[in-house]
Amino acid sequence: LAQDKHCWVRQTVALNENASVDALAMLAQDEKWQVRSAVAKNENTSVETLAMLASDKEAWIRWAVARNENTPKEALAVLAKDIDWRVRKAVASNKNAPEEVLSNLAKDDDTSVRESVVHNQNISSHTLAILSNDKNANIRYNVASHQKTSLETLAKLALDSNYSVRYAVARNKNTPFETLTALTQDKCSYVREEATQALSERKVKNKCVKAR
Repeated sequence: LAQDKHCWVRQTVALNENASVDALAMLAQDEKWQVRSAVAKNENTSVETLAMLASDKEAWIRWAVARNENTPKEALAVLAKDIDWRVRKAVASNKNAPEEVLSNLAKDDDTSVRESVVHNQNISSHTLAILSNDKNANIRYNVASHQKTSLETLAKLALDSNYSVRYAVARNKNTPFETLTALTQDKCSYVREEATQALSERKVKNKCVKAR
């Protein structure tokens, strides 16, 4: 079936979760991009085959490789520099993307790529610090809401020009006491109220801990 004359048959084989590694390696060289794309999506495809497909001329195939969680880190690093933003975004969303790759993608020209970086579970406080300077307020909001964001970055974002970012800082459970106290004097009532409530809840929690 892997050598069937009909493209749709070969594509079906390439998508089959029981397809052998050898069959997928052969189909990875198929003349039809639809078949090669199916191979790139298959979880059984070997790392060697995925690495080969990472340099395919068709962007949709490189995109599928970038999304595959079995793609080797070396290939992801190459795909992170792809000319197509959709490929770079797929790398930014891949849970196995190395921190160094995410750090570089945090400086990408495309907003959607940077947004994918901030939602990646592997993101570090260092990369979050980079994104705290992003021109997009929604990205800075997500950084301010993130549990891995450092105390220093939270303190800086508490001075952000966008009130929603400052509001997110006030809501973050890791925001330092001093920063919350400063936010109780914020010019935006929503931020002041959230910071005041957060401080009140912490005081009650601290009392309960001491009482034990």
